[in-house]
Amino acid sequence: ELGKVHADKSVSEMTRIEKLAVYFKYASDENKKDYVQEILAEEDLAMSENAYRTLTQDEIEFERMETEIRTEFHRNTELAYARKEGREEGIGIGREEGIGIGREEGIGIGREEGEEKLNQLNLLLLKQNRMDDLQKAAEDKEFRRTLYREFGLE
Repeated sequence: ELGKVHADKSVSEMTRIEKLAVYFKYASDENKKDYVQEILAEEDLAMSENAYRTLTQDEIEFERMETEIRTEFHRNTELAYARKEGREEGIGIGREEGIGIGREEGIGIGREEGEEKLNQLNLLLLKQNRMDDLQKAAEDKEFRRTLYREFGLE
């Protein structure tokens, strides 16, 4: 309903309701400051003026706090993604080299993968009854790598 209120009517011709509506519509409009002051001078709207200013200030403070919370949430989200990406990269490096970032995770995962690959090789050699190759693979790292390639376990 405030959209229907216009500041083209003189204050003396307005009803109390119209004055209140004009006050609410134009209280924060710097161009209508004198008009609003004229209404305040004629009517006992001081209490409404104080309530309006308090409410407006509370809304501004609320928006400021909400913006701070959103900013912090956004920052924390970015940090979480960065940590996850760094951890994944570190695990990859650890798997390959066992050094640097993520060493403990990389070594642990690398060991598990290595054990699994060795177990697969052993089972394949046992199924083919290649006992001599099984023995040699246990003793010779280069021969074991050759067998990994042969069975596609690289």
